[in-house]
Amino acid sequence: MARNSDSITILRSYAGQPQTKTLNSRGVIAVEQRIKYFVGDEQPVHDLRTLAAALEAASLDPAQCVVRGKIADTATRAKMRRLSTPKPATATEPAEPATLLEVPRNWVLFDVDGAPLPPGFDQFASPAATVAVAISQLPAAFHGAACWYQFTSSAGIKPGLRIWLGFWLDRPAGGAELRLWLGEKIPEAGVKRAVWRREYPAVDLSVFDTAHVTYIAKPIISEGARDPCRCARSGLIAGKLGTVAVPDISAPAYLASST
Repeated sequence: MARNSDSITILRSYAGQPQTKTLNSRGVIAVEQRIKYFVGDEQPVHDLRTLAAALEAASLDPAQCVVRGKIADTATRAKMRRLSTPKPATATEPAEPATLLEVPRNWVLFDVDGAPLPPGFDQFASPAATVAVAISQLPAAFHGAACWYQFTSSAGIKPGLRIWLGFWLDRPAGGAELRLWLGEKIPEAGVKRAVWRREYPAVDLSVFDTAHVTYIAKPIISEGARDPCRCARSGLIAGKLGTVAVPDISAPAYLASST
C-alpha cells in the first residue's frame, strides 16, 4: 500500500457530551448536535491500516468525532470551535478566525445512508458481502479496493444500508474534487442540468465539507437494549487493490456533468 504522510482530525466534545446515538429498549436516542466547544487532536496516518487504527481508537470514545479539515495553527486546541470560515463579531461575542482548514486528503470516508438492500439480504450475515453491496454503488475505481467499514448506530434500526466506508487514495484529493467526482450527474436530453439525477446517489456529499462531523463513535447500548448488529461492527476488508486511483477530476467530462 502507498505510504503517504497525512493526518486525521479528531474532535472531542469539551464537556464530554456523547457524539453518538444511544440504543435503548424503546428505540434510538438522537446524538447531541449543538456542541460548541471541542478539544482538537490530529493523528498521523500513512496507509489504510493506520487510518483504520486511528478510526477504531476514536470510535471507542462516545465523545469523539472526525472532521476532514486540518486544525489551523491559530486554533486553541484545548478549547476550540468547529469553524471552517471566520465568524464575524456580534454584540456579545468577538470575531473568531477559522479553526479548520481545507486540505487535500489521502483518505476518504463515505456515509452510505439508507441505500436499498437486495430483497431478503441479511446485512449482518457477512460484513464482506455487505461492503461489496455498498461499494457497488460507488465509482468503478473503488470496486475491488480494500477498505475500512463501520455499521452506523442506525444500522438495523432504520431501513436500508447504513454504513461508513473508508479508503486510501493514490493521491491527495480535496473536498471540492470529491464533490465533483461523487456528485457526477447523468445527462438527460431536454432536461435542465439542475435536475439531472446523480450517478452515485447513495453517497452523502456533505461528508466532503471541511467541518462536517463524521459520527464514528460506536453507539451506547443501554441496559435491556438489543443491538441489532450481530457481527463485528467495524473492521478491515481485504481487496485486490490497496489504494483507489483518483481520476483527473478537472477533466471537462466531470466539470460538465457535476455543475
